[in-house]
Amino acid sequence: MSKQKQIFLDGEGDAWLRRNKSGVDKRSMESDPLFDILQRVLPENTQQADASSWKILEIGCSNGNRILNIHNYFGVSVAGVEPSTQAVEEARRLGLDVKRSTADQLPFESKSFDLVIFGFCLYLCDVDELFKIASEAHRVLKDSSWLLINDFFSRGLVQRNYVHRSGVKSSKMDYSKMFSWHPAYEVYHHQLLGHVGQEFVDDPQEWMAITLLRKFIDQQT
Repeated sequence: MSKQKQIFLDGEGDAWLRRNKSGVDKRSMESDPLFDILQRVLPENTQQADASSWKILEIGCSNGNRILNIHNYFGVSVAGVEPSTQAVEEARRLGLDVKRSTADQLPFESKSFDLVIFGFCLYLCDVDELFKIASEAHRVLKDSSWLLINDFFSRGLVQRNYVHRSGVKSSKMDYSKMFSWHPAYEVYHHQLLGHVGQEFVDDPQEWMAITLLRKFIDQQT
């Protein structure tokens, strides 16, 4: 059976964009569920250096709408990774540095980003590659940096068939645990919301999570 990443590289990424393009294109910075967290992280830190020196990477960035909004609003440098050929082409036409790849193979130099965002993509990644994915995110993050995860949430691993494509599983779990076990990472913010409407809900089937982690490696230890 093909890896899920290969299925998305071979065309399901393009199909996802076609199904969701209207919603993706309409999203503004203010309507983004990550906006409040970004406001809390970026203004504090960009005061310490010129905003343009900050580099943000979104993994699963689609056609670059979010990172373009972030660049325009905060003035920081942005980049993205996306398996969809169509999405990458659209992002590049906007002048964005978006590369066609998957989360387990990030085509960027080590310690090059101040913030990495997983933008609702981990639930479609191969579960047996989560170690690789975490390792790659850790590699490209600077020693003092931030990690922001927005995805489906479940207390334990729950998998279901992906309704849009046979051979693909949709996986829910607490994705912050990919990093929080490591001594370099601390959870600064963790919030559960409903997937639709972003309200507080008690139905575990509807939970999504927004989690902010701080990566800090003390060079004196």
